[in-house]
Amino acid sequence: ENAWQTGSLAFYNDTFRNDIAGDNGNSWGFATGDSGKADKMGDYLRASNGWSSSPSQTINYVSCHDNYCLTDKIILTRGEWNMGAMNRLAAATTLLSQGISFIYSGDEMLREKKDGYGNRYHNGYGASDEVTKIYWSDLVNKSNAQVTDDYYAGLIEFRKNHAALRTPNGGDAWNKTHYTKINNNCIMLYIEGGFNYECSSGIVILLNNSEQTTWVDLKGKIPAGTWNACIHGDKAGIESLWTVDAN
Repeated sequence: ENAWQTGSLAFYNDTFRNDIAGDNGNSWGFATGDSGKADKMGDYLRASNGWSSSPSQTINYVSCHDNYCLTDKIILTRGEWNMGAMNRLAAATTLLSQGISFIYSGDEMLREKKDGYGNRYHNGYGASDEVTKIYWSDLVNKSNAQVTDDYYAGLIEFRKNHAALRTPNGGDAWNKTHYTKINNNCIMLYIEGGFNYECSSGIVILLNNSEQTTWVDLKGKIPAGTWNACIHGDKAGIESLWTVDAN
């Protein structure tokens, strides 16, 4: 509550973690299928969390060195089915939100922290190397889950290329972005172009945590014209995958 007095000092955003991936218990988050989190997503995407004085004060993360890593959290609360898609959704939400993006080492290759008996460690402090080391073989062994360093690298490339995602001013992060709740499982954010040296005429973010396809009528929600789709499924980057007619 005293963050406004600390200037540019940034803080780990625990509420972002709790509502995107789930808290330290058995709860779900938006990225793991909780249909009750959609109303909060507009605030998280725009770095409006009620305590920070600017987007540069909030460090957005879904896992870090403390508590469960992302893969363990997903498996313990949702099982292994669709864990790749949930990982990608968590990563996309983190890297497409205003603020500072923090990625825990190994999340991009489904890192787990468990011992030879299958026990998963809530906190790796004092655990053996067997638990805490990174197994580079996971890059190959878990490629079937469609979570690779390529997807994370593509998200990072997209974020670096679009300055509107890195707005330093809290007023711009709110006033230049427009949130729409499509339904309890799908949300949309339209970010205007033409400010903070943004290279495009605008950015549209659609996040769907349902197991079903959701169709969204864009007409009237974003400016008319042809838009490039750059992130979808297990693909991410700055190259156009296909085009979308806003009408």
